[in-house]
Amino acid sequence: MQLPKKTLCSSILGSFIEFYDFTLFGYFSVAISSTFFPAHDPYISLLYTYTIFAVAFFFRPLGAILFGTMGDLYGRKVALSFSILLMGISTLAIAICPSYTTLGGYSSIIILISRILQGVSAGGEYSGSIILTVESSVERSRGLTGSLVITGCMLGALMGSYANYFFSDTSDSWRFAFLIGSTISVLVLYIRSYIEESPEYIPQQVSNKISHLFQGIKENYLGFLLSVLISGYSGILFYVMSMCLPTYLIKHGYMLQSNARLSVTFSTLIMLTFIPVFGFLSDKIGRPKLVRISSVLIFLSFYPFMKLIAWGDNTILIMAIFTFSLMLASYMGAMNTFILELFPPQYRYYTVATSFSIGISLFGGTSPLVWTYLENNMSVESVLLIYLAMMFVFCLLIGLLIPSATRPNKEMGGVVVDRHEKTSTVFVAEVVKKSA
Repeated sequence: MQLPKKTLCSSILGSFIEFYDFTLFGYFSVAISSTFFPAHDPYISLLYTYTIFAVAFFFRPLGAILFGTMGDLYGRKVALSFSILLMGISTLAIAICPSYTTLGGYSSIIILISRILQGVSAGGEYSGSIILTVESSVERSRGLTGSLVITGCMLGALMGSYANYFFSDTSDSWRFAFLIGSTISVLVLYIRSYIEESPEYIPQQVSNKISHLFQGIKENYLGFLLSVLISGYSGILFYVMSMCLPTYLIKHGYMLQSNARLSVTFSTLIMLTFIPVFGFLSDKIGRPKLVRISSVLIFLSFYPFMKLIAWGDNTILIMAIFTFSLMLASYMGAMNTFILELFPPQYRYYTVATSFSIGISLFGGTSPLVWTYLENNMSVESVLLIYLAMMFVFCLLIGLLIPSATRPNKEMGGVVVDRHEKTSTVFVAEVVKKSA
């Protein structure tokens, strides 16, 4: 079947606005910290803001459980409509919240609650958009269509950086960036009211919803763990590149603030361009192979990359950012459809969203906070070595788990197929045929 254009459009826009709204908080961290979390020491104020940024990530698993349950039991379309509505409301609350000088500590509480609601929404939106799009596409192009949704995320992050550039002149201009995000959420909600449900969604009548969903993790526990690791690895890389790298370049005098912003924009443009290319490539050579190769290449190049950008030569800087961003694109282009194919349709939304959110929350959301703390308490060399050691552990575990997690469940019939080369519909059909 051909992928409906409205489905693809709504998924790309949904992932766009999720990343735009969600990352604006990080881009405007300095303005937000002075507006809602004033302190005598700017470092402490910024640390408060990064803590709130990280708190939202810890509520992503709650959103994944909530919207994942809704998506598996009542339909992908229903879950995605509620998730984008929640994102729009919470983003609007941040935009119009009075400052600390006007409302006192209540303003900080409002921002905290709004940020938590953003985290809950993001827990269901990102994975749900990819699931609906991939399930609605033809088998031979699932890697490409899944990667197109990720380009929406990159566009959202890119627009967030542009918003940071255009709305940074006055103290309250950043609010307009959040107002734009909440307005686009209404548009996405309108489009989703006209899309079709996923053809792989299976309406289910179950008496005990909790045991039903945990059954999905029990039957696919290796895939669940692998998904946590893969998403956690991508979270560390993405937020180090988009948030920690500019601060690192500015603080140590390697680059002016305006040029540091441009370096992030350049990196995002590279990933935006090449993620669909590697998504297409994953349809040809297989996603497990591409995930393994790219994860190792990223690990091997991280330390040289961080050293090269501090070299002081603009040509070397551009080449280093281009090369590292290209490797990130190869990893991100394959990983989401790969994760999706680890789980059968009846448990897919819940298991994919929950495992992905746990990985992103534990490792990605805490990256700015951890990086800022380490950088202010130890040498740069020590920080780089700590992150390098952490990346080695991720690469090792991902490489070891992929062969085991991609084997078919023997209790489902023992059909020897690679579920990453076939859709779960084909897989289940072969199991039924084998059993008969």
